[in-house]
Amino acid sequence: MKINEMKSNTKNIEDIETISKSFSISINDLRQTAFNLVPETLLKLGLELALKDLCHSLITSKISILFSSTQIKKSISETNQITIFRIVQELINNSLKHSNCTEIIVDCSQNENLFLITVEDNGTGFNTSDIEYFKGLGLKNIKNRVDLLNGKLEIKSNSNKGTVFNIELKIQIANEQNI
Repeated sequence: MKINEMKSNTKNIEDIETISKSFSISINDLRQTAFNLVPETLLKLGLELALKDLCHSLITSKISILFSSTQIKKSISETNQITIFRIVQELINNSLKHSNCTEIIVDCSQNENLFLITVEDNGTGFNTSDIEYFKGLGLKNIKNRVDLLNGKLEIKSNSNKGTVFNIELKIQIANEQNI
């Protein structure tokens, strides 16, 4: 309605600013809602194929994403699968958004109740001692999810040499009846 109003009266810049703010709020709300939903591929295909699909869907002509996995079992609890998926998703999105990289490597493996994630990019890197000053929620969300699974997070990054995230998670295996 505001846009239609503006068509007839374009002299009011404040209206444009109001619409812009409304769009920003709506986009953030939509992003948060979508982020909280369980990805359909995860429910239908399992964690390994969902991660592979995620990586494939984000490849562009300028950015390649290589995915590898080792011994990921379908018996990981659904809650842990969602958490792992969200961690990898956030790591990839952070690389795409902030690193100016051309390549991202995602490696996931499982050994019994231990799940390992490595995400590496060849981007600009950052000073890891500045993390506490970052305003975004990306790294905070990752850290919270790692903590949720009693995990460990290691970040290696150097300016103009890219970034490597190594994550070790303690996961729960679902009951045989839930598989």
